[in-house]
Amino acid sequence: MRFIIALALLLSFPALADITGPAQVVNADTLDLGGKRIRLHGIDALEAKQVCWDKTARWKCGEQATAALKGLIGTAEIRCAERGVDRIKQIIAVCYLGKINLSAWLVSQGWAIAFRRDSDAYNKQEDAAHAAGLGMWQSQFVMPWLWRRNHR
Repeated sequence: MRFIIALALLLSFPALADITGPAQVVNADTLDLGGKRIRLHGIDALEAKQVCWDKTARWKCGEQATAALKGLIGTAEIRCAERGVDRIKQIIAVCYLGKINLSAWLVSQGWAIAFRRDSDAYNKQEDAAHAAGLGMWQSQFVMPWLWRRNHR
């Protein structure tokens, strides 16, 4: 009887699978992989139209964040380990280029924020990038979730 219950439970949940192939970068935290929209787990990145500023200039940091991810990936094959689905039906996944965790890389380069509400996986990378003034941390910016709220 326990076996039947266990089997029924296993069959009632969809299997989370790896998704592999070349990826199109939608923005710095979203990929299109074989027609599937994938949001990188545990991070929130600047939107492509976001700008950063300092005392002397404004710069297109959102475009640079997206370009950085495109530059890293190029046409290489990506492997994404599915973690679930978000509220708008995008797959949430931890994605890799070889052994490079894309979320960790983006945060460590200063192009994304550790989304601490959902995960603490990238807090150390964010703290180090912030302290070093890398990427967006070299200037001022609006947090991506606040920017989206005011621009959609």
